[in-house]
Amino acid sequence: MSEIIELRQGAAFVRMAPALGGRITRCGLSVAHGQTCELFHPYPEEHSDLLHWAKGGVYPLVPYWGRIANAQLRHAGERIALRPHPDALPHTLHGTAHQSQWQVVQREDAQLTLRLEKEPDVHWPWRYSAELAVSLRPASLRVEVSVGNADAKPMPAGIGLHPYIPCRPSARLQFNAHKCWVMTPDFLSLRADPVHTVDDFGAGRSVGPEGFTRCYSEWDGRFQLGDDDETPALRIVASPGLDHLVLHRPADAPYICIEPASHTADAFNLAADGVAGTGTQVLAPGQSLTGSIEFSLE
Repeated sequence: MSEIIELRQGAAFVRMAPALGGRITRCGLSVAHGQTCELFHPYPEEHSDLLHWAKGGVYPLVPYWGRIANAQLRHAGERIALRPHPDALPHTLHGTAHQSQWQVVQREDAQLTLRLEKEPDVHWPWRYSAELAVSLRPASLRVEVSVGNADAKPMPAGIGLHPYIPCRPSARLQFNAHKCWVMTPDFLSLRADPVHTVDDFGAGRSVGPEGFTRCYSEWDGRFQLGDDDETPALRIVASPGLDHLVLHRPADAPYICIEPASHTADAFNLAADGVAGTGTQVLAPGQSLTGSIEFSLE
């Protein structure tokens, strides 16, 4: 089994696996009456296949979130062929950092920073660096993710996090976003429309048993998930650069994926077509993009 690093702050803990794509495998936060509540659906730490990864924990989305259509990236007037992901054919999926071994660069009792130096390859033709910094408090977990262009030419880039949150059909979600992306059946964004009633969680409503995937933009960075009076409510606060929010709920799954990100699916190609509001950013050599997410239980 890969090395697991555990941080503790009182009864709270977080477990990370640098060799498993920088994943957070488990986290428990302190709640009322001295109890500890699991924040994420746990990742099986014995699972080492990072191409067909297990569902659970949290992993970084670097240097982009989602799919790139047909594994063809259009940038600066060029069409760049990438290697598609076998579970998302013919598209790519969620960048390359979560399939790489990260290195520990700083470790304290309740803080850990991992770093990744990635050379160009068939999956991504730019050299980039990334950092993942975790800070644990008794009732909260803060995760900061960044990507830097370490290449000699401009690089399109994005960041995000992919957490699996325990969720029952009775759970209520509440957040505010102005736009919801119309998506193809294989999860490629087409256009952003104003949020319609069926996609609106502004007043809070239950998840229900049906599966769904929705991609929002112009999100205010605040999210709440609650269930009953005996279960602590989850609150998520994302930094301003992470104003896209993705909800992925497989039918009858014991979790929901709540993914703050800097851009929508296939953003780079949409931007090349002149579509506005994709969240696409192009980093000059030496430039970086950083965002943070704080999880708390109340």
